[in-house]
Amino acid sequence: MKVFWLTLLGSLAFLVVSAAQAEGSLLGHWRSTSEKNICNMTFKDDGSFSGDLAVSGKVVWQFAGEWSLRGKKLSYLYTQSSFDKIPAGSTDADNLVEMEADHYVVETISGKLYTYFRIQ
Repeated sequence: MKVFWLTLLGSLAFLVVSAAQAEGSLLGHWRSTSEKNICNMTFKDDGSFSGDLAVSGKVVWQFAGEWSLRGKKLSYLYTQSSFDKIPAGSTDADNLVEMEADHYVVETISGKLYTYFRIQ
């Protein structure tokens, strides 16, 4: 029984360290591009984020807010938004599918996958 509890505690400690490492790895500037869209995101260690979305080279949305990562759930609370359909106070969440030093992948609530690459 003692071995079971030690194994369980070790597994939980690994999960806590892994989540903390993923959260720290998200800090910095990121960009996702598609055929017409470019989305820039910046995550800061104070729990804030900011970014913009450009369509066909024109910025159509600027936003900022607070972010958190709990397990694989990346949550956003928008405190500023230039887009009427996503006003300040709105929340959103993505599933963090993959986290590497140079990129991360999220799955949106609609099931779409987006890859963001680190910008130096």
